[in-house]
Amino acid sequence: MVKFSAAAIAELQRWRRAQEQADSTTHWTVTLSKVSGSCHKWAYDLQLSPSLEDAIAPDAPKTDPLDQNLQLSVPEHSQPWCRELTVDYSEDLIGGGFRFVNPHAVKTCSCGVCFDLD
Repeated sequence: MVKFSAAAIAELQRWRRAQEQADSTTHWTVTLSKVSGSCHKWAYDLQLSPSLEDAIAPDAPKTDPLDQNLQLSVPEHSQPWCRELTVDYSEDLIGGGFRFVNPHAVKTCSCGVCFDLD
């Protein structure tokens, strides 16, 4: 199960509000995926897209609600790397960003995004 801090959900809601100004969609999907990393072997990637609730295929990734307008989708190939993952958001001197805390990671980068599992 993936956990999102209140700060992370607030930032995703800010993303959603900014997108809604350009798109009248009211329901959005946040896709969390494992991708090739830069600092370490792997990294996490978050993408926000309009939910196509009527067009969901039977083999679509499992989704969980984050709030009434946001749902989380984790593609099957990324699910093993997201077990017990915590997603946070923080502002710092060089800008804000999402931070990912994976208790199964062997090495992580100070960027909070990249990691190794072996």
